[in-house]
Amino acid sequence: MIKLDRKYLALLDAASGMSQHLAGLRTCFSLLALTAAIDRGCAERLQAYDLSEGRFTVLTVLLMAKKPLAPHDLAERIGVTRATMTGLLDGLERSALITRRRDRRDRRSVKIALTAPGRQLAERVNAEHLKWIVNLVGDLNNDEQADLQGLLARIWRKTDAASSAIQGDVYENN
Repeated sequence: MIKLDRKYLALLDAASGMSQHLAGLRTCFSLLALTAAIDRGCAERLQAYDLSEGRFTVLTVLLMAKKPLAPHDLAERIGVTRATMTGLLDGLERSALITRRRDRRDRRSVKIALTAPGRQLAERVNAEHLKWIVNLVGDLNNDEQADLQGLLARIWRKTDAASSAIQGDVYENN
């Protein structure tokens, strides 16, 4: 059983008189608790390398792109504002993990590239992160993983975020 935060236990206790809703509440709160535990685990692992999720994502996108990218391209790929991207790039540059280079063809344009230490860090952290994520669902066979994906998609379709996705604001991975 998933350990629920006190706030969820309090809400379940408060709803104890509505027995027809308790199973649904417990399921939703369990999903929220699992998500929070995964987020915390991810943040702790990245913090060991002085990385936030945003900084890690920038390094990963640059690593996989195998070529320098413009800041606006990075922002679009990652789904953050240009202002947020500037802050992420400033921090990565201070840590000597990326460089900003003027484009030779258009000197007004800047391209972002990994430094050698940035590439090494991105490769190491990506390998460790992938192993950790795969291990989370490693006890589930392919059919169970597909079933879970289907169940999660059914829940997703009832969220406000899914309504936004239909309007083009959010992208669903199913």
